Amino acid sequence: MEFGFPHTGANIAKQVMNMLSFFNLADKLFYIAMDDASNNNTMARELSDILYIDHGIRWNADTQHLYCLTHIINLVMKKLIDRLATNDA
Repeated sequence: MEFGFPHTGANIAKQVMNMLSFFNLADKLFYIAMDDASNNNTMARELSDILYIDHGIRWNADTQHLYCLTHIINLVMKKLIDRLATNDA
């Protein structure tokens, strides 16, 4: 499946739900790991609503949406490197 634009949380949630349905995984979804972009937060909330309203599946966006630790570490390291480079100048 291809993903079109715009990359809003609602559009991403619909695409994720399409994939879950296509592979018959909606009732098997436990956690989702992603970066902390605001559209991903919105996607998790929207997906939670779709799962419950359309499929009767309770999936809590607050407790079952995890932030990717490697992405967070990458962001922290970039900031650290930028600060070190600025102090060297």
